[in-house]
Amino acid sequence: MGNGAKIGIIIGGFLFLLVGLPLLFASCGKKETPSEEVSAPKKETITLRIWNLYDEEKAFRGTIDRFKSKYRDQYNIIIDYKTFTNEEKYEELLIDAMAAGNGPDIFAMHHSWLPKHKNKIFPAPESLITPEMYRDTFVKVVFDRMIDTDEDGLEQVYGVPMYVDTLALYYNKNIFELIKPEAKTKPEKTWEGIKAQSRAISEPDQSLDRFKRSGIAMGRADNIRHAIDILQMIMAQEKVQLYDDEGNIILHKTQKTPSGRKGKFMRNALSLYTSFDTGWESLHESWNEFITAKHPKDKELGAFVRQKTAMIFGYSGMYNELKELIKEYDKENPIRIKDIGIIEAPQILSDEERGENEFPVYLANFYPLTVSKHSEHPDLAWEFLLDASGADGYSDYNKIIPGRPTALQPEASRSGCNNAESCIDIMAQKADKIYGPFAREVQYSTTFVQFDKKMFHDILVNAIQRAKRRGIEKVVETAAKQLQCVVDQVRGTAKTQDQDCLALQ
Repeated sequence: MGNGAKIGIIIGGFLFLLVGLPLLFASCGKKETPSEEVSAPKKETITLRIWNLYDEEKAFRGTIDRFKSKYRDQYNIIIDYKTFTNEEKYEELLIDAMAAGNGPDIFAMHHSWLPKHKNKIFPAPESLITPEMYRDTFVKVVFDRMIDTDEDGLEQVYGVPMYVDTLALYYNKNIFELIKPEAKTKPEKTWEGIKAQSRAISEPDQSLDRFKRSGIAMGRADNIRHAIDILQMIMAQEKVQLYDDEGNIILHKTQKTPSGRKGKFMRNALSLYTSFDTGWESLHESWNEFITAKHPKDKELGAFVRQKTAMIFGYSGMYNELKELIKEYDKENPIRIKDIGIIEAPQILSDEERGENEFPVYLANFYPLTVSKHSEHPDLAWEFLLDASGADGYSDYNKIIPGRPTALQPEASRSGCNNAESCIDIMAQKADKIYGPFAREVQYSTTFVQFDKKMFHDILVNAIQRAKRRGIEKVVETAAKQLQCVVDQVRGTAKTQDQDCLALQ
């Protein structure tokens, strides 16, 4: 072979390396795609915006994870969760956001908001839950408030709660031990018994508080956090009716109970509540404006922690608040945590005095979650809520926020849970040493229909504050006029829609 031929072979080899190898590697790295294979379709991204009161997102983490997993093959679900802690400001923000078209898909409301905000709600689809199914799932106080009729007169479900809290009586075990046998060792079950115990416990003096020791935090509206709740509970126990069949206010009128008892029951309720304030010349006076002056922001909780009063009313969350306050009051001889007792709220009638078909009456408080009528995905939003409020969802929730009684009926609490651990043991809730009273009260709890929660609250505050000066009968009549004004405005039937209802006398 000549030199020319050798040179040609070398050049040819060089050209193969330069051009052929890259093509060879490129073809090796390329996958052969069968002609019938198609790429997977891109999943739709769906965002559910949730606005909730008080509860942080971590309480719903289990439900969120399960919900995303359930739809992972269909949707890319994003949960945009926001927590609010100022109820009045939250309501304003919610209304503004909905009006601007950028409100949440799911939002919390107080149980009393439905008459005022029903037109903002997309009711639950019957394919997910019917009113009949709802009644079988949730306790009575829930379906009494969350089932209502639409514009066609058909029953609809308007919200689901994670829990139902109730108003119970906190007491200082140490004070009751010190004064036995006059007051026994824990609060009595009736209001007459509470009056007697208040007389035995209360000890006026010349200190700033005007009391060395007070029996119970009741009688006023300015320095008792749950004043209006306590009054509402007594109203319910007295069988006060707010409305007639047409929705007109009748609380100032003589009424008749199903058992045949007649009377002006609102007058009775207001008289009982205010009688514990000083200046009424009742034997069981135990509260005044001065006893909270040292720590005004803490109201009756501060007096209780300082061992200035033996009894206060509160919901389940108050127990943790008291524990935190005890740390703050460590130099003021605060109550010991082990001396905090909790018992069901007292009643008008004793167990023996109640008829065969009569039961104790307690006050409920809860914040249902519901779906906005402006949501682009209302069915998915409702499905999320029903998952959250079911046995598994509540079990996760209760691990983060313990002590709040379930809103589920016993049978519903045992069905739908993935395992025995996530099933809700209602008997265990009722037997709990701390939170048992709240759970035991749920079955017999109730609420009042309020057309505007804030106005309802302010009207009853005025009644309490003016009762001593104007008289019980007069302030009840005034409260009736003011409440009727609110009802008419919410319904749109008021002659003057922007009238200041609180100014009516």
